[in-house]
Parts: sequence; C-alpha cells; structure tokens
Amino acid sequence: MPVSEYSEIVVFLEGAPHEADKPVRAELQQKGQQFEPQLLMVPAGSTISFPNADPIFHNVFFLSAAKRFDLGYYPEGQTRIVRFDEPGVVQVYCHLHPNMYAAIVVVPNRYCTKAGDDGAFTFHDVPPVGIS
Repeated sequence: MPVSEYSEIVVFLEGAPHEADKPVRAELQQKGQQFEPQLLMVPAGSTISFPNADPIFHNVFFLSAAKRFDLGYYPEGQTRIVRFDEPGVVQVYCHLHPNMYAAIVVVPNRYCTKAGDDGAFTFHDVPPVGIS
C-alpha cells in the first residue's frame, strides 16, 4: 500500500512556553538495511541513539545545515549517540548503503505532530495562551 504524502508532514508550534523545551531521548535504528523510523521528530536539545541491528557494518552520516556529522563505521550491536541542539531538518544517510535514508525534524519544543493520511492533525496538552 503506498504511503500518503500527507503522513510525511510534520507540524509544530512556535512560541510555546519555555517549560515546553524539554529534550527527549529517541532512537533511529538500522535494521533490514533501513532506518526505523524513517521520519523522527524531537525537540531541540534531544539525544538520539543510532543502534546497528543489522549483521553488517553501517556508516551513518548527516549533511544538513542543522547538523553535520559522520558516526563512522560500526558493526551489529553497537550504537552511537548524538545530541541535536538546533531546530531544522537533518537528512540521515549510510555511506555503505545509498538506499538508506531517514529524516530527523528537530523542532523548537515538544508541541509537534505528524499529519494523518488525510492531512488532518491534532495537538494534545497545549496550554492556553493568555490574550493581553
């Protein structure tokens, strides 16, 4: 079944309260010569681990304005951890397997979501904003 283009849309709020800037720990796994998930959203300041679950070596690298990094070659069972401080889209690749691709969307706060297959989206737990 083809993936809807809408389901690849990330929506986030800007100007959220400062307490919404809580970083998280996330994972972008290498499995079956693919990145899982292929689209990951994290607030700025978050750390992401890149475990290799394949019985082969991978070399994960990023060539985006928000983050440039090469994690080097590493075998199954090993992981690398990277902190993402700047908002932006980080494109992730593997030097050894050109078909491997993922995107990390680093957002300014925790108020983010993906659109559904129909393009609809919902935010949860957003505090009310006072009107002056």
